[in-house]
Amino acid sequence: MKKEVEIRRLGLQLNRLRATFFYPDSGSDLLTRVPSGIEGRERFAGETTNQILVGNNRSTNNEHHKHNREADKLRAYLKQLSAQMEPYGDVVVMGPRILLHQLENFLKENGKNGSAKRVVFLERDKMTDNEFRAAVRRHFAGERQAD
Repeated sequence: MKKEVEIRRLGLQLNRLRATFFYPDSGSDLLTRVPSGIEGRERFAGETTNQILVGNNRSTNNEHHKHNREADKLRAYLKQLSAQMEPYGDVVVMGPRILLHQLENFLKENGKNGSAKRVVFLERDKMTDNEFRAAVRRHFAGERQAD
């Protein structure tokens, strides 16, 4: 008798501030949110830029370091997401195009997107929690019918 292997499924909605996980196999509508640690652009009264004008360019060493710190935070966020995606065999990821490409490239570079794992990237912007749950369920229901 052939053994049936259970494929664990995961729905993931990304944006720069947080990731939202949905587990359609759990039987509940519970969503898990993980903050990214990346701050949005916040200005307070009287704040000025940290740049100087040199010729036609605006650049300083401070700005260079600021971009490096932002890139490090993004890499740490993507590493955390890939670690949480690891135990799942079938993953659908939704979010803005640029962030999806960054996650896809991160997974390819680090060898986390193996042949046994299926990761589908769908470009979606600004979904409510209910729309996200419904989209994940529709995605997996459509795959089950196609198999």
